[in-house]
Amino acid sequence: LYAVALLGCPTDSPGPADLCEGEAPLADRQAGACAGALQVCDPDLGWVEPDYTSLPSYEATELSCDGTDNDCDGIVDEMDTPRTWYADADGDGFGDPLASLMAVLQPAGYVSDNTDCDDTQAAAYPGNTEIVDSIDNDCNGVVDDTSGSGKCFIGSLLD
Repeated sequence: LYAVALLGCPTDSPGPADLCEGEAPLADRQAGACAGALQVCDPDLGWVEPDYTSLPSYEATELSCDGTDNDCDGIVDEMDTPRTWYADADGDGFGDPLASLMAVLQPAGYVSDNTDCDDTQAAAYPGNTEIVDSIDNDCNGVVDDTSGSGKCFIGSLLD
């Protein structure tokens, strides 16, 4: 909970300041980043809304995609645009272009990349070095294509 401190609330002057006696009431906005915010005493007006910008993580217009209602309107991350995330079942950092979902925050097990050619093999992803293992390690569509590299094909040796 965050509280905004009382600002010089005179108790001996007549008028609206007399309305500031006792504990500060809760501010009108109590959702998200404003939870626990208290009204402040204005010597001329009495209890008024606080300066919400002094609250940690408050944003007048919600811009952060952090799972918090930063603008205290009761809606979490409403200004953030969901993006496409791709399943990364093998944990190699490359996602399956056929398995995606839309979300503002990155879900566990999903990545922003969609170029994995085999999401069941951690050794298969674009740019990986091809080796003889019956897997298309570099995702170029050819399995064990080491021709010209001086590496072995199954059953033959190349120089």
